[in-house]
Amino acid sequence: MEKDKDNHNPAYSGGGDQVLLEHIRAVYEQFEEKLAELSILRELGAALLHINDFRRVCETILEVIISSSVARNCSIMLMDYDRNRLFLVAATNPDRESYVIEAKDVFSKNNVRYTFAAGEGVAGKAVSKKESIFIADVEQSSLFVWLEDPKVKIGTLFSVPLFIEDKVLGVLTLSHPNKEVFEDKDINLFNIVASFVSLAINSTLNYQSLQYSEQKYRALAEYSSYGITIVQDGMHKFANPSYETLTGYSFNELRAIRLEDLISSELNTPNRGHCNISHSSDNPGSYEVVLNCKNDRKKEIEITHAPFTYEGRPAEVISVGDLTQRKRAQKELLKSREEAEAASKAKSEFLANMSHEIRTPMNGVVGFTDMLLDTDLDDEQIDYARTLKRSGEGLLALINDILDFSKIEAGQLEFETVDFDPEAMAYDVCELIRPKVQEKPVEILCRIGDKVPAYVNGDPGRLRQVLLNLMGNAVKFTEAGEIELSIELTEEYNDRIKLHASIRDTGIGIPKDKVDTIFDVFQQADISTTRKYGGTGLGLPICKNIAQIMGGDVWAESPSTSLRTGESGKGSTFHFTAWLGKSEENQVKKFASISLSGKKVLIVDDNQNNLAVLSNIMESVGMHAVGITTADKVVPTVKSALEAGNPFDVCISNIQMPEMSGYDIARQIRSSQSQILGIVLVAFSFSTERDAIKCLQAGFDGFLPEPIDRQKLLDLLEKLLGEGQEGKHLETLVTQHSARILVAEDNPVNQKLAKMMLTKAGYQVEVANNGQEAVDKCTKAHDAFDLIFMDVQMPEMDGMKATRAIREKGFEAIPIVAMTAHAMKGDREKCLEAGMDDYIAKPIKREFVFEMLEKWVLNKEPS
Repeated sequence: MEKDKDNHNPAYSGGGDQVLLEHIRAVYEQFEEKLAELSILRELGAALLHINDFRRVCETILEVIISSSVARNCSIMLMDYDRNRLFLVAATNPDRESYVIEAKDVFSKNNVRYTFAAGEGVAGKAVSKKESIFIADVEQSSLFVWLEDPKVKIGTLFSVPLFIEDKVLGVLTLSHPNKEVFEDKDINLFNIVASFVSLAINSTLNYQSLQYSEQKYRALAEYSSYGITIVQDGMHKFANPSYETLTGYSFNELRAIRLEDLISSELNTPNRGHCNISHSSDNPGSYEVVLNCKNDRKKEIEITHAPFTYEGRPAEVISVGDLTQRKRAQKELLKSREEAEAASKAKSEFLANMSHEIRTPMNGVVGFTDMLLDTDLDDEQIDYARTLKRSGEGLLALINDILDFSKIEAGQLEFETVDFDPEAMAYDVCELIRPKVQEKPVEILCRIGDKVPAYVNGDPGRLRQVLLNLMGNAVKFTEAGEIELSIELTEEYNDRIKLHASIRDTGIGIPKDKVDTIFDVFQQADISTTRKYGGTGLGLPICKNIAQIMGGDVWAESPSTSLRTGESGKGSTFHFTAWLGKSEENQVKKFASISLSGKKVLIVDDNQNNLAVLSNIMESVGMHAVGITTADKVVPTVKSALEAGNPFDVCISNIQMPEMSGYDIARQIRSSQSQILGIVLVAFSFSTERDAIKCLQAGFDGFLPEPIDRQKLLDLLEKLLGEGQEGKHLETLVTQHSARILVAEDNPVNQKLAKMMLTKAGYQVEVANNGQEAVDKCTKAHDAFDLIFMDVQMPEMDGMKATRAIREKGFEAIPIVAMTAHAMKGDREKCLEAGMDDYIAKPIKREFVFEMLEKWVLNKEPS
């Protein structure tokens, strides 16, 4: 048994030795693996220890990896997160030579030779997944994308991400021409090497970035025209050449001088302690001081300082600028400014005086031309007179444009801020434009958006000026058709709104290549237009400047586009936008009336656009509107509605229509034997000749001019359709002018013109030769005059003083309208402040005078 036992032991012992040997071999292999890892890391560490150059670092990494591992090709790619791409920065070629891109070009926009999008190819997948990817057989992998030299043969591939903390810096890729070459130990080695490579590359990039920054800021300091110094504990630690030049001391001398010893005093400040340059202050500061320079020279300088850490300790970086030249430049600038202001003031005074001197005789030229045209003249004389009037008006427009343009050029165009009604202003503009189309088959339309506020805050004068200019241009270039002014609210905030006005016409239009240039100074769409239509070439540039000052703009479109239909047509559309403040007054107009709500109205007009405008007005107050475009259908329509038990309450008809006029419609209805003869009839027309007697004789109950003012139309309908008002005619429409007018004017020619103009129109006129005489005539008897036209510049007592005297004597109800040759900005406001009610500039135009009479006498509400 023992033998057997002895015989058994060798066999048993031999088996144990084999296991032990295998165990020792495994330990040895692990030792060799660790030794290889330590060897390659030691070699990389030794090679990279004193290298801070990006190229040399990459070359060293490639050489060590290729020489110390089974890999035969190696590449390094870095991630550019701004463009989400991997850029190749270093690689070996088939001849085992390295290829490295300069560090400064790594993320250059021009470096697109070898790139991967994140997620593209093996390297891109390694970035997106943040994990290593091993491919034993490249030919069988769909992930492989090789962008390098196609001569490089790859069988086995391994890509490992380069991490800095949790962020992927790039990818290290190793390969071998043969398949299935890399073993587990190689993979482990590559992962360890990748961590070391990440640290080395990141450290090098940071070092070089720091070097670039240091070089950049050193260059800025060295070549700056400002003196720059670093002060620590009050002593100079650094000084650039400009600081040395400024103080007169070299840096070696400055190192022994405290900064506060250089500061003599703080400018305009008796307390020197205010200039506190100390690291105890965390905030930058700026001071003007007197600096004690070398050789007892003193300079006024500006010191700017900020906290700074220098060599690990608190310090101050200080910038010093010489104020001597700046102070001299400021004095010269102040002197130039004062001279410019004096010149501008003299220019303004000259323009104001010249405006008055030119406008006074122009008043006689234009006014008496109007009077001449009302006399019996033959065709040739009428042509001469009209040419004379156009020339006078052209000269007047030129004066106005030059006055405004000179103000814009000098930056002195003033704007007021008052509350005003934009809708009323729009209709005023249309009223002023209406006489200009008297001899043309042109209709003036006005459309106000429902969201436009009742009141806004801004400068109504400037707004009116732009609209008048754009509307005037439309009239000038439109021979037939229509001109539409539309105002909409396009933007709204807590304290302001944006209005968008558009002026659409059916005129000659603007060539496409001229649409933008017409807003340049002295430019028009065509040189020939100046000859045919006149104009200064300043109107549109002035509008552009006013709009831009008001935060908006002016532009043109041609052909025009209808805002209602959106369809393109002929002519042009000018757009004008402006920002205005919100008014504290009621923001929404309320036109709805109990007496009008539910009423049925028939609107007759051959113009579809005007029909749409009127229908919108009627429906906005709850009325039911029906529109027809042919006059011969009116009577059948009214009868049919009556027979159906749903009669019309009112019919609003255009006077001037083809084939059958509004007068004919009224006569047919009033002569009818049926009950339709009782319907209320309202007439309107774009003609400036308001023949109220013909309207009354034809059977109309009321009359309004185009464009129809929404408020006036609704007020008229209130009177006609209100309770107890049905069928009541407005006899006031045909009342003859019998008002008494006082004209205060010292110029004999202007006296004669005003008296002839007003007397011929049927008014009773009395003349005062100066302000004192006007006061005397006005106060002799209470209610002696219904209106006073007051010249501003008169001897003995001017119009301002005369107005104040009249108001002080208790005559508050008499309307006083300024009539002056002054047309500078602010003159209107001065007149209103003096107690006047309105303002017209000379030369006096007949239509403007009659506008004032209609506004303040004929249409004045009884007190």
